Amino acid sequence: MDFDFAPDADELPEDHPFPLSSSLVPLGDLPGNSFSGKQNDIAFNDTQFIEGDTARSGKKAQKANASKKRVKTPRSDQQPLKYQGPWAPFEDESFEPTGLDNETYQEILDDRMKFMRPDNLYRWKRLQELKEKEAAEKKAISGATETFVSSTGPKTSAALLDDDEEEALDEEVEEPEPAPSSPVENEGAQKRGATPDDDDAKPVAPPAVSPSDPPRIEEEKPPEMIKVIREDSITDEIKTEFTTYHSRQPLYDYQGRSYVKPPSYRKPIDFEQCVSHLPKKKIHDFIGHIGAVSHVRFFPTYGHLLASAGLADGTIKIWDCVNRNRNCIRTLHTLPARPKEVHGIRDFTWNLDGTRIYTASFDGFMREWDTETGTCLARYATGIVPLTVKQAPNHPHLFLVGQKDRMIIEWDVREAKVEQKYDGHLKAVNTITFLEGGKRFVTTSDDNSLRVWDLNIPVPTKTIAESDTKAFSSVTMHPSGDFFLCNSLDNQICTFEARTKIRRLQKKSFTGHISAGYTIDVDCSPDGQFVVSGESNGNMVFWKFDSPTMKPIRLKAHDKVCSGVAWNPIDQSQVASCGYDGIVRYWD
Repeated sequence: MDFDFAPDADELPEDHPFPLSSSLVPLGDLPGNSFSGKQNDIAFNDTQFIEGDTARSGKKAQKANASKKRVKTPRSDQQPLKYQGPWAPFEDESFEPTGLDNETYQEILDDRMKFMRPDNLYRWKRLQELKEKEAAEKKAISGATETFVSSTGPKTSAALLDDDEEEALDEEVEEPEPAPSSPVENEGAQKRGATPDDDDAKPVAPPAVSPSDPPRIEEEKPPEMIKVIREDSITDEIKTEFTTYHSRQPLYDYQGRSYVKPPSYRKPIDFEQCVSHLPKKKIHDFIGHIGAVSHVRFFPTYGHLLASAGLADGTIKIWDCVNRNRNCIRTLHTLPARPKEVHGIRDFTWNLDGTRIYTASFDGFMREWDTETGTCLARYATGIVPLTVKQAPNHPHLFLVGQKDRMIIEWDVREAKVEQKYDGHLKAVNTITFLEGGKRFVTTSDDNSLRVWDLNIPVPTKTIAESDTKAFSSVTMHPSGDFFLCNSLDNQICTFEARTKIRRLQKKSFTGHISAGYTIDVDCSPDGQFVVSGESNGNMVFWKFDSPTMKPIRLKAHDKVCSGVAWNPIDQSQVASCGYDGIVRYWD
């Protein structure tokens, strides 16, 4: 007779050897531990096997009996086996340990948290906090009633009632006497070393809490605060920044070195000894951002780390460029202070030694991060959205910020205040570039002008505004220090002389790419031989610096806009790129 895969109990005949209602036994109902021995989905009892034997006959029954595996029930004096698999704590959604000690459970939990997405990790932590708070409230309610101490002495809750309520409480209410404990209970208490009259012999219910008692006030853990530095004040606000360490290796090795310290075999290379080559193929994809990526920057001088800024998710990710795996080491998260607030990273920069990262976000804050620990040290704000940030080369305590309201703000980290304001542009400031070791700097703006400033002097020394050029979206220095290149919104890269007389070199203009309407980075190879830029159709475009009129070389890099490019300062044929597709690619 043919049956369906999962028939109902009413449809089966009475002589069916394995009735549906009694043949299936879940693992949790077996005696002992359900994980003892091999893990099976279905187990059968001895009684059920006997019922099946009566329904069969001949050789078929003998073969069936020979192939059956009975479950061994442990004796009463045996300790049931416990499942010690690696994912035992995560059998259910509550993440409770099942058969593991606290240390092993915490190790497995920490290992699992490394591979969780940042948003899921944040929600899971909030869920654990709510569970702990709820457990603390239940524990407080089940405890004994607190006494309230005043200047005259301790008073119970009854002392806080009115006169009418005190008269009502004067009437004594006879409570029933508790039933005597059984001999079995008394015998168990004596085995534990307690007498039948002790409190440990039988659990006593906690006293009921009177409705007239004042409510308990739980001591909540104060939120983590951060120093917020504004133009006229310094305050402490709730911290909306956190970090995630993804590497499986410990943060410090046996000599106390972290991932920030470059490997010993990577040495700085002189400009005259560099020999760069064009990349030919993709060697790795750095995947982790959610949404567009605005910029990529290599670690100063050594280039063993690569940082990328999320334009949509508001994160800074630090990638390993030296080891074979090339994994993400750390992520710096920025949560929006208000719902649906844009908090993407507009620009960021390393400091001179790479121990700090300064970010400019669309939420109006400049943040100072510790590269090693991922801690956000301080926020800086003026109430205006910052568009670019840059640290002064010879002044590690100073960094400049170009704002949307045409102002350039100079911050002093030591004294936590605004040191100087530079006012000269007519529209938003896009870039800041230092010249001559930090003595002067150049700024570009949406007013289609380029202005030269002396540090700590709020008046521009020179203004360059030409009719055949538009606003410059990005600027980079040539490795020789004699030139700087500006990527214009009219699909050309202009070259300027960077020494005593700052002027444009008309014969050093690079054309042939499409960059209008987007903020696209430009960079040079370590030897200054090549120039690379992104393109709005996802290509990377390469020119020879000495031959700007030659046809550029294109390399398909991304499916959407290629917004950022960076050349490794040590590995002279390796280039990193990022785009609006959310992927950071590494080329060689």
